[in-house]
Amino acid sequence: MNDKKEKSDHPKISPDMYWEWRCTIEELKAAKLNEKRVHLEKELKQKEIEINKLRLALFRESVSSARKGVTSAETEYEKMKQRIEDKIGMSLNNCVIDDISYEVKKLEDEPNQPN
Repeated sequence: MNDKKEKSDHPKISPDMYWEWRCTIEELKAAKLNEKRVHLEKELKQKEIEINKLRLALFRESVSSARKGVTSAETEYEKMKQRIEDKIGMSLNNCVIDDISYEVKKLEDEPNQPN
């Protein structure tokens, strides 16, 4: 047996260099992981933008539908007003219809209410 240490054919680095190398590898892994996180966050934000665009389109449809509802209600009101005016032979402008007696009264005919 040989009491001498056997010499390795492989090159060797210092412990300091080894730990610096290991830290560099971990920094690279962390940077790649951060890049992936940022990329996923970007995709998420793009999806949120798409969803908000769709929500806005739906809301625009709601606004349009609401406008159509008002237009339809105004048309129906004008038809009803015309039917009443034709029946009573006078305009309903500046008039009120009593909720109890259903009498059509001119606003000038109403007694002044004390303030």
